[in-house]
Parts: sequence; structure tokens; C-alpha cells
Amino acid sequence: MWLDRDASRGEAYEWPGSRIKDRAQLVRRTRSNALLLSTAGTDNHPQLSPPFHWFCRNLWLINPEEQRTQRESETTSARR
Repeated sequence: MWLDRDASRGEAYEWPGSRIKDRAQLVRRTRSNALLLSTAGTDNHPQLSPPFHWFCRNLWLINPEEQRTQRESETTSARR
């Protein structure tokens, strides 16, 4: 785990270890209604931009019926 965020705590962010660089700047720039990963990705943070962009490319928000045939086709080809 790289970080844990809980707004109800005194310290909203908990950073286990020292893997993430520029933590103070990330905290300052992240709005209370924003995800830290989104802020880091849009700011081109050297460590957190790659996972941010992975989610942008690979996370699909779907409706059960919209694009059903396309999703079935991609699932079938991925299983081969």
C-alpha cells in the first residue's frame, strides 16, 4: 500500500514507508473532493502518473447493455 486517506482522521493521509516522493506537495495540491492519484496523474508526478494513466486506459464504466457485443467480443478474444 502506498497511501491511505481518511478525511475523518487528524492526519488525512497515512504514508507507510518512504516510497512516494514529493508527498507534501501532493497533499497541498489535492482538493478535498479529488483523488490523490488523479491529482498526481494530471501533474505528471514521476511515480504516480503511470498507474493513473493505466486506470485511464483500462478502467471501463459500463452499462449492462451498452456496447454488450463489443465487450463480449473483447472478452472472448482475451480468453484465447
